[in-house]
Amino acid sequence: VNANDLEDFVRELLNGKVWWGALTALLTNVGFPFVPQEGASRANLLPLSQVRTEFETFVPVWKNGGFMPKERIPDFLCTITRANSADGGCGRIWKAQMIKLMQKVEICGFVNLIEGGRVKKKKNRATVEPIKRGEGLSEFAGYIWPRWLMNAWLAKSPEWKGKDGSSLGGQMKPFMSKSDIYAFLQDIAYMPATAAREVSGHMKIDEDYSNWLKDKDEGGNTLGIWSKNGKATLELRGIWQECFMKILADMSNEVSDREKGLMLFDLCLEEQKKTRSYTDSHREGLLNISFLVAWLRRNLVADTAEVSLQVFQKVLARCELTLPKIVVTSLWHSAKPTERFNGNWALRKVRDLEDRIVMYLVKGIPAESVEALIFDVLPVPSLQDISHLELRTMFKQVDTKLGTNGFLEPREVKALMRNLAQAGMTLSDLLVSLKKLGMDFPESDVKEAFLVLDTSADDMMDLPEFLGMVDFIIMRLIPQEILRVMGLQPQQVVLRLLFAIFTLVAIFLFIFVSLGAFHVSMPISQAGAGGGASMVRVGLTLLAVVALKRETSEEDEERFFKNARDRLYAMMGVTYSQIDARRRAMGIAARPLPTLKRSPEFKFGGGVKKKRGGGDDDDDDDDGGDDD
Repeated sequence: VNANDLEDFVRELLNGKVWWGALTALLTNVGFPFVPQEGASRANLLPLSQVRTEFETFVPVWKNGGFMPKERIPDFLCTITRANSADGGCGRIWKAQMIKLMQKVEICGFVNLIEGGRVKKKKNRATVEPIKRGEGLSEFAGYIWPRWLMNAWLAKSPEWKGKDGSSLGGQMKPFMSKSDIYAFLQDIAYMPATAAREVSGHMKIDEDYSNWLKDKDEGGNTLGIWSKNGKATLELRGIWQECFMKILADMSNEVSDREKGLMLFDLCLEEQKKTRSYTDSHREGLLNISFLVAWLRRNLVADTAEVSLQVFQKVLARCELTLPKIVVTSLWHSAKPTERFNGNWALRKVRDLEDRIVMYLVKGIPAESVEALIFDVLPVPSLQDISHLELRTMFKQVDTKLGTNGFLEPREVKALMRNLAQAGMTLSDLLVSLKKLGMDFPESDVKEAFLVLDTSADDMMDLPEFLGMVDFIIMRLIPQEILRVMGLQPQQVVLRLLFAIFTLVAIFLFIFVSLGAFHVSMPISQAGAGGGASMVRVGLTLLAVVALKRETSEEDEERFFKNARDRLYAMMGVTYSQIDARRRAMGIAARPLPTLKRSPEFKFGGGVKKKRGGGDDDDDDDDGGDDD
């Protein structure tokens, strides 16, 4: 075969099929229970020759010249594991898969005697050598279980036999039916009935979980935990790795790294072995409950020289010392770590943390100190009405400007006091203030202006925002109200125009109908009819002129002016007497209420009127005063 065509030749030869060597590599990767070396044998593992026989006698293989179509691999697994319809499409479960499942459900997933911690001497103290725990199914196949765990597997797994029903010698039980998984997990979590302790009385652990019980010795120490399942009462076998790390997390001493948590469990297990008091073969590789209680009391409760990050955070909260989370974490990580447990347990020296907190808070005062300063030290009545929430919000605003560090420097405290003194007013305060000043503005318009001008969105109106409110009142609210009173708003003008158009249409229809009636009922001449129509047109014109004259008369102009002025005074909360008193105080002579007096040439709507004799009238208004 040409070397350049070798890859194409292999692809064409295989065409989506699997050969024997590829199948063995696949089975090794998924942790299949077989011995990959020819002639070798191990307990409860299929020999390689038996797997090859299963491969060669598989119908799709000999039909395809020694190759297996890749889509038939699940069928091959069902055949070799002797699965039935209850086991699904990929056959029965084997040990590596069971270990992965146990880790997922967090029940004895890391119990391994061979890959457990190895004790060795180092500097006159016992340590546990770091181990490497695999994550794949191929690594799980090498786990060596304790006898009690292996017995639970053998009790639930049927014996594997050849296709002809022959046994391989001994009890070969590498596969378990999926219907037996639940019973297997229950067997490994609880003690067998024959090995459980006899206890006369049980105590409830918690009222919310009445099916969990415990028993104690004469000294009040917990000896075991029991679960009530129907009429049966099962004793918990022990504490395994996943349960151990969950207990530490619930006690605010979480081990974030799983490998370090497993190493810490191995250290605790080695310490338990030294006592030689817990040698029950049914609990091998697990922590005894009574030993764990004593170990936790000794290393967590009684030991106050070291602390975890979670406990450190809770202590600061109990001390009412609020610091940003990143600051607390940084202080804890910068402290000196403990030398115990080979660094697998993240603890820090309490003495070092105390010194670091003092050094950090020398630069300023935290939020709680600011509260004590405002409410207890400074006797300022206006500051006593501030709520704790408002003070905390203002503290965060000032602290954020120069970096969120959890305390205020002296200059920041000064800025905080200034901001508290100029906090502003709320919407309700603004409405009450306007009413006390006698200003009559629509409440809906004031609310709209407040929402628009509250640029900081803190529901408070400070001085710049209040000045913007004043501009809004002068430039928008007052003109709108005056136009509304005078009837010159766009809606009012449109309505008046529509009414005028409707009136004109009605008048013209009346005229048209009237002229038609005259033409039919009265036999007059055409000239007479034309004269009558002319008279009607002249009469309508005179009526329109009179109406226009009335609309532009001085009385109407004075009335419009007076209404606008009255509305302005009402909105601003002033009266005529107050205006006169103000003029007298300023040395201005009092005068009667001003009226709008036009010059003879003034015409409503603009323009200059010519005198009948010709020439312009240049006489000015001799009032000599200014209109309001």
